[in-house]
Parts: sequence; structure tokens; C-alpha cells
Amino acid sequence: MGMAHGYFLMTGRSQVVMLHTNVGLANGATGAINAACENIPMLLMSGRTPTMEAGRFGARTVPIGWGQEMRDQTAIVRESCKWDYELRFPEQICELVDRAYAIANSTPKGPVYLSLPREILCEWIPACDTIEFPKMRSFESVGNPESIEIAADWIAKANAPVIVAQRGAGDAASFAAFSEMVADWGIPVSSWWATALAIPTDHPCHVGSEHESWLANADLVVVLNSLAPWWPDKHKISRSARVINIGPDPIFSRFPVRNFRSDLTISGELSLSILALARAMKNRFASGAAITKRQDALDRHSAELRRRFDRSARPGGVPGISKAMASKVLGDALENIDSSVFSELGAVLGPLKRSEHNSWFQEPHSDGLGWSFPAALGANLADPDHLCVATMGDGSYMFANPVACH
Repeated sequence: MGMAHGYFLMTGRSQVVMLHTNVGLANGATGAINAACENIPMLLMSGRTPTMEAGRFGARTVPIGWGQEMRDQTAIVRESCKWDYELRFPEQICELVDRAYAIANSTPKGPVYLSLPREILCEWIPACDTIEFPKMRSFESVGNPESIEIAADWIAKANAPVIVAQRGAGDAASFAAFSEMVADWGIPVSSWWATALAIPTDHPCHVGSEHESWLANADLVVVLNSLAPWWPDKHKISRSARVINIGPDPIFSRFPVRNFRSDLTISGELSLSILALARAMKNRFASGAAITKRQDALDRHSAELRRRFDRSARPGGVPGISKAMASKVLGDALENIDSSVFSELGAVLGPLKRSEHNSWFQEPHSDGLGWSFPAALGANLADPDHLCVATMGDGSYMFANPVACH
């Protein structure tokens, strides 16, 4: 499950994971929770304990046939899956796999599950029936053009805008376009509890993960695909400030409670929406003096932030090796090397310098431990020539089933 997650992060190609009946599905449930939280498309399948005790090919033959039976096996992962079904007839298999794959890869993306009863798997169908798919294409949506134009107007007219980017900035093209757009307009970007890199850590607009003062002074907050863009008990936003939420599911409808304000809600794949917004911003103009003032403030803040990171990473003060120190050493070692870091309670952005799209990931907010080690393996499987580094706390290491990973 972790390898399938990491493979998708590097390639954008969803994977299929085969699991062993209910016990395998239970072992994979944490990975399904992580995938659902991060909109990772994944086709999960597991066997279904035979229904028949005798008299049919595929019927029960060993005691686990009784011991593994459940009334509702799918319940193990149902809340984490966009779609689920149980194969009823062998001739359904092509259409169901086709449909499952299309749903998993459509906006908002996520895992799906198909249960496979053994008696059905033991039946025969002509091989020619299995080759003519996919017939059902997935869809990727982009933000409503009118809403994109409104967002561009609000950003251009804002005196103190701030962007919270928690799950990256889409693909490589939108990553580059986003970095250019915020630089042109002097917009601070916060990586509060970020799980993917949205902007280079040495970019003048990157203000780190502490954004309390930026939020307090903002008259416009743009939330890019962020499940929890601030801490409601701690961070205060002016009532007069406008809030824009942009993402594949910008109000996060999977979650029963998520009541962050949204004055403008733009639904669509982040890569497509960011490119559309960047194009719209090219047609806007604002006071050059206002932009220069924001850029000057960001330059001063960036210089102080870098000094703070350097101080935190120095030896001494903290006994042994601090997390910041280890992160800086790792960043220095990886400089000019095409690489990705998968951090799970491990390396931290800032002391760890990262500049490229897909160069840094952190554990999903679902916090299903044991994610980073197998995710790095999956990413390396996707591109064997790409250096992948997993950094993790001891608990995360143990939960990853380290013997299997090694």
C-alpha cells in the first residue's frame, strides 16, 4: 500500500494492490486511510472467502475458509474508498475493473475496492473478453472560469494576501508557474503542516510553517488544497478578510467536521486550477509600489528565517543530534542531486533545503504510521535512477514492517 502511494506520487500513475481476503485487507486498511486522505488513486482488491462449503470448484478446503468469513468484509475500508463492489459473475470482471479505475482517477481522486469471491475466480471466460479496455475514461476537472477570474481580481486588489499551500502545487508545470506568480506579485506562501513541496524553501516568498502573523494581518487568504490551513484556537483571521479555497475537493466533503470559512470555493485538479489562475494574473495590474513593499518585507523575513534555520541546525544546545541539524546535513548532502525525501516525523523543511517539484513529501494528515519507508521504495521502483531518502522516527520505522522493507 505504501509502495503504491509512493509510486503514484512520482509518476501520476495509479497502482493496483492485491490483498489476501479480510486479514490482508485489514493489514492494508491504514494504507487505504492514508491514500484517501491524500487523494491517491489506487485500485484495491482482495479475495472473498468461499460461500460454498462443498460441491463447487473454489469451495472451502481449509479451516481459514470458515475463520476468515465476514458479514461485511468491505466495511474494513468502505469509509476510505470512493467506490466498492463485489464481483458477482466472471464476465463482469473487465467492466468492473474498467469502472473502478476510472472512478479512482477522476477528480477528486482516491482509492476504490473490489471484492473477489473465490468461486467466481475459479470460473472460465474467453481470453478475448479481457483485452478491449479501458472503455471508460476518467475525468479531471478544472476550476470554474468565472471563479478563477474573481480569484484573480481579489488577489490583484489585495493589500496583504497570503497563501497557505499544504499539499504541493500540482505538477511540475504548475509548480513552476506558481513560484513565478507569487514572486511577481510578492505574495507570502506558508507551508503550515505541508505534506508536499509547493515552493522552493529558498524562494523569497516562502515564509516557512509559522504563519500566525501573516494570517493576522491578511486581507485575503488563499487556501491551496489544505485540509487544516490553520489552528482555529490559535490563529486569528480578520473578519473582513476574504478566504478562497482551491483544490480537487476544496471543502473536503469526506470529513464530517471541517468548518474553515470559504468566501470563494474553486473545485478542480490543483495543477489545472493553478495554471488557469497564473494565466489570469498575467492580465491583472496592481500598484508597483504596493508589490515592491511586499517584496521588500518578504526579503527581510526570508533573510531572518534563513538565519533562524542556521542557528537551529548548529551543534550544541541540544544533546546529540537535533532534528534540525540532521535535516541540514541531509540537505547539504543532497545538494545538486536529483532526489526525493520522504519524511515521517523525520527531516523538517527549512533546515532541509528542497527546491524541485516532488523533492519532498511528509506523512499524510491521517498519520497512519509506517508510511515513509515503503513510499520511498515505491517511488524508487517507479524511477530506479532517482535517489529516494526515507527519514522517520523510531515508531514510524517499526510500523513500516522494517524487515519486509529491508
